Amino acid sequence: METIPDNWWTLPVQKVKQAAVILARSRASIYLDVQRGELDLVKIGEKSSAITTASILRYCARRGIEVKK
Repeated sequence: METIPDNWWTLPVQKVKQAAVILARSRASIYLDVQRGELDLVKIGEKSSAITTASILRYCARRGIEVKK
């Protein structure tokens, strides 16, 4: 199980696995949301990618999901 830091919303990006836990979705669904333009994917290394925290917060706001801070 992936652990999420208590202050995850203050970090600029989230690993895809962490984003999946935050949004309660599968990693495959996260990538589908990226393809649809609902989440922003950024490369952070040769083999690593992450989802921007800003796009996760926008995603939650569009769906009326309250984010605990």
